[in-house]
Amino acid sequence: MPRRMLEKLIDALPDDYRAVFVLRVLEELTVEETTAALGPSLEEAFAFDGERCDRIVAKVLERIAAGT
Repeated sequence: MPRRMLEKLIDALPDDYRAVFVLRVLEELTVEETTAALGPSLEEAFAFDGERCDRIVAKVLERIAAGT
């Protein structure tokens, strides 16, 4: 992939995703170093949306059972 195209794709990422991408891939920080640099709490990083999660799991299980 040409460098210019890759730069455009990176620039198009939402700010939070771009920050993680740059720190992890370009700066080669570990997950722990990236977390420290960005400072998210565990609640923010791993928010749980109970009802939505249940619906997603149910749909996935339906598809598995249907063989799709």
